[in-house]
Amino acid sequence: MEKRKNVYMAYVTPVATAQNKYLLALLNTEVGQKIKIFDLRIINGALSAVTGVGVEIDIIKITAIVGGTDVTPTPCDGKDPAASGLTCVHTATSVTAGATLLSVFTNNDEVALTNPNSEGPKNLLPHPIVCYDDQGIAVKHITNSTAGSLGVLCLFERILI
Repeated sequence: MEKRKNVYMAYVTPVATAQNKYLLALLNTEVGQKIKIFDLRIINGALSAVTGVGVEIDIIKITAIVGGTDVTPTPCDGKDPAASGLTCVHTATSVTAGATLLSVFTNNDEVALTNPNSEGPKNLLPHPIVCYDDQGIAVKHITNSTAGSLGVLCLFERILI
């Protein structure tokens, strides 16, 4: 029986792209909780003209993270506690990867900020991803390109079980 759900937002500010760069890695490290990732968006931070290319971004199941810069998930409800029992980083040195869940193809060119028809970043997940202890996901930039900058917005529930 599920006990209490807390919703968190993990945001990685756009960083320079590079081949095989982990833009975000999120790992549940606590027995007795699961995390349900229900919204994942790529944020294009190229606000000026760049020579863009088509890029591939993979969403990968993982079981471990090495290195990286800590990202602190923020509770969406001001009364919820800080997120605990998980590791969240950007630019991880490496991960222990499992299956590739999804490949996304986009471009790293500038965003048309003044375009009234622009819908902004879309949720990439067709279905929530549930991760128990020592399970998580990584968002990996695959393409050999250093043009532009990409970030990630991840919304997830932390559920005590």
